[in-house]
Amino acid sequence: MKRVLVVFLVLCFLPLISAAANLSMKENFSQGETLTAKVSGNLYQPITENDVEFYIANERTSIIPFVEEINNEFYVYAQLEGKSEGNYSIVIKNVKYIQAGQLVEDGLSRNFSITNMTADFSVNPAALIVLDDFIIEAKNMKDSEVKIIAKVNETKTSSGFFDWFSDDEEENNTYILPASETKNIRFNSSQFNKTGLAFIEIKSTNTKYNVPVYITKVNTLPTTKEFRINPPVINISMATNSNTTRIIYIENLGADLENVSFTISDSLKPYLMLSSNLTDEIDYNDSYRINVTINSSSSEKYVEGQITARSGTEYAYSAVYLYFVKDFIPANNTNGTIETIIQKCFQVNGTLCGEANMKCEGTEKYAADGICCIGKCVEIKKSSVGKYIGWGILIAILAFVGWFYLRRYKKVQSVSDFAKFTKK
Repeated sequence: MKRVLVVFLVLCFLPLISAAANLSMKENFSQGETLTAKVSGNLYQPITENDVEFYIANERTSIIPFVEEINNEFYVYAQLEGKSEGNYSIVIKNVKYIQAGQLVEDGLSRNFSITNMTADFSVNPAALIVLDDFIIEAKNMKDSEVKIIAKVNETKTSSGFFDWFSDDEEENNTYILPASETKNIRFNSSQFNKTGLAFIEIKSTNTKYNVPVYITKVNTLPTTKEFRINPPVINISMATNSNTTRIIYIENLGADLENVSFTISDSLKPYLMLSSNLTDEIDYNDSYRINVTINSSSSEKYVEGQITARSGTEYAYSAVYLYFVKDFIPANNTNGTIETIIQKCFQVNGTLCGEANMKCEGTEKYAADGICCIGKCVEIKKSSVGKYIGWGILIAILAFVGWFYLRRYKKVQSVSDFAKFTKK
């Protein structure tokens, strides 16, 4: 009977005990490792970076904390780079939580040690909330190359924050970190099947992390085909009996493409050749590069046509205009391979001088939306020559009128004087 009563009391008080705030973390860290900790419980108010302090031998030390709240739990992380071997402690001040129905304010603390070993690498951030694609930075702490493996794990629900990795490394990505260098590990939100909490396992031979990531939105893969050729227009002027190369890209904006073929118009076949006529697939949000070789004719000629990319019943094309000109000299004497990605004027920090009375005071270049001015658009000042001619004609007319008037007035006056003289 007593045993039953004890079990009953334990079961009754267990929820109250578990409601207390709890700080969990490892006891030992290597030098240069990323420290990770978690505060859980029935917290009354959030924990911030200002609440977290680090100490060594009862003296505060400069370790900068970061805090991320995920599902009412607070993940604390900090970089231990530059910190020497020794005994440290973490203190979280003014933690308010509900225990046994009462509001309690207390501090949480844990002791930990930094060993004389050096971690293979650090990670930053070590906890995050994401809406879209994101990056986790991995920094090599060694003087030699380090191989790391990153794996998304959405099934980890009951396991702890500091669990070791399983041997199952399906769908993993391997990265090589050169000595003392940093690499950005990119994650696409489409790698996650659902919103909510997931963990990213990142490990090397001696160092392991389990990074909590809260996904607020999942980008589902598109189901319809949508692709294009960049640039959409190729305008080339070149000398007769010459050759040049351009680069185009087939950009997939929709569902994965399979068996993509590339063809050119009959009019272009004597002069234009593609580096590839077929590719098995182009994944969503990926592109496929094609080199376009152009050989001009021996005589001056204008040729037009198109390059077409086709997948099933869907297709995209790029218009091609070739001008073969005798003794043509390209601008800046350019030869060889040119990547013809046409940008809009604003993308090259230019201005479209659209008004008829405006001109470019600077360098003009072709853009996707017109002739682009790399400089200032200024008003065309009208020539003052016409103004001077107008004033000259007006002055001449006035002078003639004045001369005519004065001459006639003098003639009339002389006749009048002669009449007066005869009367006498």
